[in-house]
Amino acid sequence: METEIVPYELSLTLEAGQKQAFAHSTVNIAEVFYENNVEYGFWGRAVKSIETDGVVTMSMNFDHFDAMYQSDSFIASYLKALDDERKRLFVENNYVPLKVKKSEVLNNGYYPEVKVYFMNLSEKNIAYFEVAFNCYDANGKTLVNPYTGRNRFYGNTDYMDLTSGGTMYIHWDLSDFSLAKSVGNFKIVRVIYTDGTSWTNE
Repeated sequence: METEIVPYELSLTLEAGQKQAFAHSTVNIAEVFYENNVEYGFWGRAVKSIETDGVVTMSMNFDHFDAMYQSDSFIASYLKALDDERKRLFVENNYVPLKVKKSEVLNNGYYPEVKVYFMNLSEKNIAYFEVAFNCYDANGKTLVNPYTGRNRFYGNTDYMDLTSGGTMYIHWDLSDFSLAKSVGNFKIVRVIYTDGTSWTNE
């Protein structure tokens, strides 16, 4: 797995008695958050400075933590923690190599489309996969494709290279389920790895 420590600097201006929070201030260590459709793993925060009435007070510990978060030893421990979590999720997911992390149904102005985030829980890189799921209307009723009579959407991917522990999102057109407001009941049907081997959900 490849990773990069990305410094993320934020500032706030507060009036006396005013309260405000930084973006992603509720994210805990080792949790994942999304910024512009890019997934980040949060691994720590530190106060750099505080300015009051024009006087800037620098944090005495900031340089220490800034260097620590970008050190080779910290990155190695971070990668190990991520891989340990991948292995735990793999067992929790009943050894199915792909996990659906979240999904959202959008409307492009003509028909709905779904955006699904997946995580590769296997030790191999994934080249291709197939998935099936249900579509639901605003009342939670399962929708049926009027052309096929089936209540399941079947989607697949183009060729990819999804690394072990990596995540990505896929868009699918739901024009045959025009009233779709949400999706669920996912099943990973088939996975093909970049080494040519495959996994099938029996």
